Amino acid sequence: MFPHGMIVGAVLSGWLISMCVNSVAESLASSKSGEANLRSFAARGVVRELKADGRTILLSHETITNYMDAMTMPFRVKEPKELTDLRPGDQVSFRLSVSNTESWIDQVASFLTGSAEKRRRTCSFV
Repeated sequence: MFPHGMIVGAVLSGWLISMCVNSVAESLASSKSGEANLRSFAARGVVRELKADGRTILLSHETITNYMDAMTMPFRVKEPKELTDLRPGDQVSFRLSVSNTESWIDQVASFLTGSAEKRRRTCSFV
């Protein structure tokens, strides 16, 4: 026969293991569903400001079809190199990715710089 304390300990240990396994399973399920709900949108806008943190850009963007109206708002990038060489006034295209828990932009490309003087210096006529 087992002492009463050992039986209670075994039952509690089993319960604790079961709770931990269920918690991990729920976490995995929710992270997978977040990935499954990832949506991406092509967008365009004008750079208004580059924030000092190196990961945030303030953009006045056009309407993002099937997602949001045109407005000015901050966007975060996962890779600071996405913002390299951008200046306020630059017109950019970008991809907005949205999951259940976060959003970010990438594939940021400038297609028209904000400075007319800079455009004149970079254009050549044949």
